[in-house]
Amino acid sequence: NATFAGHVVLPDASGSGGVLKLGASEDIQIYHDGSNSYLDHLNTGDLKIRSLKHGGDIVFHTEASDGTQHSILTLASDSSATFAGNITADSGGTTSLTIDGNNSSGDDGRLYLKGHTSSASRAYIYFNNGVSSGGQDWYAGALRGSNSFAIGRGDDYGTNTDFYINSSGNATFSGEVKSVTNITSNSGGVGKVSLGTSGNHAVIDMNNGTPAHTVRIH
Repeated sequence: NATFAGHVVLPDASGSGGVLKLGASEDIQIYHDGSNSYLDHLNTGDLKIRSLKHGGDIVFHTEASDGTQHSILTLASDSSATFAGNITADSGGTTSLTIDGNNSSGDDGRLYLKGHTSSASRAYIYFNNGVSSGGQDWYAGALRGSNSFAIGRGDDYGTNTDFYINSSGNATFSGEVKSVTNITSNSGGVGKVSLGTSGNHAVIDMNNGTPAHTVRIH
């Protein structure tokens, strides 16, 4: 064992040295090349970063240009992960976020969005088709104040709302409602109203009991 009373200082990495190498096959290498710092894993096995303290988290920090420290990513001891900022995935090709509930415990896979506790907070998903000219933005999400859910065109909740469901379950469409099959008011039985077609006719079926009534519109 070796004990150093002070620091161990290595120069910037170069072909002649400046690299801390660990392992029989020099599997871990830590160095600074004069511009950036590196932790390289080579050769044998996987790179495993562990916190072996009971209840200990792993926290990644960055520092802003004004010297402010930010906790960007926290990997907590309860297996949760917390990001302090935006999450951007860009592979240069098809990019996907997969939430897989097909695990040993049989848990559901879900994406959970939660707004602020203020009455006007929103939790929504924003979509963009990537077309630079003539493209379309979409959003889908919930508004806390009115306990509503909406889908619309635009990059912000409440912009050009096309479909809206309020806290009572009533739905409002800003445009036409089209269906390739019948539109039915409920699953069946008394009180059922069905809109559809039969041959060249538009048909309205109203079931208020026995017999049911059908209105055909030519």
